[in-house]
Amino acid sequence: MAEEVRTPGTSPVRKASPSARLNQSKTSIDSTHRSASNETTLRKTSNVNTKERANTMSNVYAINMSARLATAIENDCSASNEKKMKKLVQMLSNERLAEMLTSANVDAERFTRAIYACEKVVKFASQAVALNAKDLNENTYAIFRTAINAYRHDVVLTQAMIEASISRDLTVDDSVKHCVYARNLIQTTETIAAQSQTSRDALLTLNIIKQRHDLKNAYTVELTELAIALCDAFKLDYAKVEIETEETEEKSVEENA
Repeated sequence: MAEEVRTPGTSPVRKASPSARLNQSKTSIDSTHRSASNETTLRKTSNVNTKERANTMSNVYAINMSARLATAIENDCSASNEKKMKKLVQMLSNERLAEMLTSANVDAERFTRAIYACEKVVKFASQAVALNAKDLNENTYAIFRTAINAYRHDVVLTQAMIEASISRDLTVDDSVKHCVYARNLIQTTETIAAQSQTSRDALLTLNIIKQRHDLKNAYTVELTELAIALCDAFKLDYAKVEIETEETEEKSVEENA
């Protein structure tokens, strides 16, 4: 039974008995458990819906990412990662994007890597169908522009050119300097190493660049359907630059005579 506690000059206040306080504590704990249980039920229901949607998807990229999302939810992934993966599933569900990824022979199994790496690949590729500055990684964009410049001038893309693209304090040989699109900022050595690797890997995953085996730290640039769509989205010229030789120079003089 509750006892009355009186403070001088105030009305009596009923102090809960130990048994009443115990009941209140149990009620609070039960409420917390019910809340946690409800949240788990909601996530499981969401996961079932995710699996059902995966069964109706028509491209392997969205299917693989959706399956990965379902597994992550089962393993109690963070709400942040769940949100990121749902967005990637939505992006990969675009059939036009899926067609371009298929055309470029992009391996859908590559989307089982770390979520950050997946984000970099998907968000950059999706610029081809929906230009969105918020999702555009500036380092990947700069390296892509350098790669396209290398393609246009028949220059081999090198790791040095890739790194120079994301930090203006890095230099390259004068013979290829005209191909490097450099960001107007200076980055730390650690940032350059990490960002050049993940951005380069994104372009490798998309088969926009391919590693050369005859040269160390060198890459060939492939003008795939996806690469062309990205150039169109970014309003970049991808036509080969005609290199003037003595023959073409003489022809030009004759035409202008």
